[in-house]
Amino acid sequence: MKLNYYIVIFLLSLCLGVVGYLSYQKSTIEQSPGENDYTFKEVSYTDEEKKISKELEVHACEKGTMQSPIQIEYKNVLLEDAPKINIHYEKEPVVLIKQRNQFKVYSKSNTSFISVDNEQYKFHSFHFHLPSEHQIENQNYDMELHLVHENEKGDHAVIAVFIKSGEENEAIKEIWKFIQDENMNEKEMDSFNLLQLIPEVREGYYYSGSLTTPPCKEGVDWIVFEEPIEFSIEQITMFRDVFGHTNRPIQPTNDRKIFKITIN
Repeated sequence: MKLNYYIVIFLLSLCLGVVGYLSYQKSTIEQSPGENDYTFKEVSYTDEEKKISKELEVHACEKGTMQSPIQIEYKNVLLEDAPKINIHYEKEPVVLIKQRNQFKVYSKSNTSFISVDNEQYKFHSFHFHLPSEHQIENQNYDMELHLVHENEKGDHAVIAVFIKSGEENEAIKEIWKFIQDENMNEKEMDSFNLLQLIPEVREGYYYSGSLTTPPCKEGVDWIVFEEPIEFSIEQITMFRDVFGHTNRPIQPTNDRKIFKITIN
């Protein structure tokens, strides 16, 4: 009788053990992702990282003390000790990339560059904002062009050129056709002369600021030309109809030094 009792206990324990093991295996299979589940987990994780990154970017834009764009007032401009700015632009191949609410023109050769106190920044890309982001004595322009440059350390220098309504701009005709083409998101151009976008009078202002889109990274050298270039009202209207308003509001200057410069 006692032997039967132990046999029953043993069999019961064995059954419970098997059930427990099978439950553990099922739980392990459900919790340990297979190849497809793992990919899904990774995508979810990446999305979460993007969300965190976006929050950090917004935080950086809100909390930075040297943000761009700014209001330039003559009374605050320094006439001495300005950095030396030189432009070395050549014709080079570019690629046009269109997104839902913006587009950029990227260099394919990185042959053009500018120098800030002999520090070389290679041309990276250019894009437009509507209306202008920077202001001089409270004056807004119809648009603003940003030519973005980057040095070997990953620091940025940006040339800003104001755009006002006037004569049709021949230099951007092909680019504007690309913008209007709903069937094209990418296009290559064998040669584009960046100097066509630089004002004849090479005077402007220099200050240290930030990128004007997230993550609004600070430590950016800004060169803001004073003289605008011209686009026709039709060219300006077309950009507005496709992309709408794309400018960031004026940011506090916070006693930053603004220098009057001549660009060579």
